[in-house]
Amino acid sequence: MRKIMIIWDFSHDITPTLDKAALFIYGGPVVFHFVAFISHDTISRTGIINPTSMTAMVAATVNNHPICKAPHKVFAVHQDNIAKWTSELCAENPYDMVIKAVHLSNQALHTPTDWQLIRQLQVPLFLCGQQPLRLRKHVVAAIDLLNKNPVQQQLNQKVVAYAAEATLHDGALLHIVQVLPVNRFLQGLKLTSKQAVMTKSGPAMQMELQDWLASQQLSHARIHLHAGVVAEEIQSLCQELKAELLVTGCTVQPQRNRNVASNTAERLLMLVPADLLVLKPDPVQL
Repeated sequence: MRKIMIIWDFSHDITPTLDKAALFIYGGPVVFHFVAFISHDTISRTGIINPTSMTAMVAATVNNHPICKAPHKVFAVHQDNIAKWTSELCAENPYDMVIKAVHLSNQALHTPTDWQLIRQLQVPLFLCGQQPLRLRKHVVAAIDLLNKNPVQQQLNQKVVAYAAEATLHDGALLHIVQVLPVNRFLQGLKLTSKQAVMTKSGPAMQMELQDWLASQQLSHARIHLHAGVVAEEIQSLCQELKAELLVTGCTVQPQRNRNVASNTAERLLMLVPADLLVLKPDPVQL
């Protein structure tokens, strides 16, 4: 049975997160663990300090939602460092996914919890936007075939497998996007351009994409080959398609520039309105 943790959000309506989490019931047996963090922020929002009272409040909401039909437990813990606590727990226990509502902070000198989770968590992280649940029509998988590192290649396979599975419930179209990077600085100096990169590298990459998707038994997927700044090109595609879900990978990143987005997944979180599923390489590959 799959075990999924849902981090309770006190800053927004929890309903969209619960609605989207409930879709995982259709994928087979699952148990949900709802975790409410009693932190300085949640105390200021709710006035609740006692874990028993917090658990009762969360349980009441869960029991009034269809997600309660699945086996579930509710926990409340005193903790301000949500990412550290969650990552350590998932390292010790076999969770299959963590689900959380997107909540980015604009505070200076502050690293948002969502970024911390992207950097630290090794299990799949499903970050839900506040848009209501709707029928999925377009699921986008962002891959990187240019990076020949075996870790990235394994991650590419994982990304498209999860994305393909996400299309099954609603019969959504699967879109695969590969971006040929264009240096913004050189582009500004007129030393290169998107068109120049596409002319030089596009045809060979298009063929590689077709062959690779055939090897993954995903020849039916729609290919989108772009040139430009990676996160911006993926954002543009998701907006054009009005995609409901974006699946992307994230390899381990050095912990520099903690207060700025340090990888593509973090930049996408700020740019793309779709729900975001972030995957890490399997531990054995690291």
